[in-house]
Amino acid sequence: MNARKLKLPLWIFLLATILLMGLLSTGKTPLVTGEAPKAVISLELAASVPQASAIIRSWADRDRLPLAARQIHLDFAFIAAYTGLAVLLALWQRFMLPVGQRNWGRVATLAICAALLAGALDVVENFSMLDQFARYLERSSLEGTTQRTFWAAAVKFGLIGTSSLLILALDIRRLGGTDA
Repeated sequence: MNARKLKLPLWIFLLATILLMGLLSTGKTPLVTGEAPKAVISLELAASVPQASAIIRSWADRDRLPLAARQIHLDFAFIAAYTGLAVLLALWQRFMLPVGQRNWGRVATLAICAALLAGALDVVENFSMLDQFARYLERSSLEGTTQRTFWAAAVKFGLIGTSSLLILALDIRRLGGTDA
């Protein structure tokens, strides 16, 4: 495989990521409440059961829980798009490295692992939020799901940042062209 073969998939995943990001962005406005100023992201980062309950209640009271669930379902496609894009970008950077810098391929491997793990945690987070909705409607405790959602989201955001920085480091290294 070479970098040239990655161009079309890269463009497809980039366009899919941008399109899905736009769709998610336009759908979040009705989910912005006093309890959820960042819409679904507020629930992802709700660190306590009372905070998560207040967010879900603010949506349920306005009949917006189905919209929140649709946003989360759409996010599954976004996860596939951004994870695929990050993996392809890291691979492309790896193939574009000059021969003397091929040992930087390990950095690409780390970026790919971070992106894949972030995507997996995002899936866990989404299922946890959907479980929170079901538990709220059943009037069950949100105890375990709130912590699972929070930690999956927190680690996911860190891994997305790590993967992005590693891909940027690869790009800087490739453009710098020095051996190291």
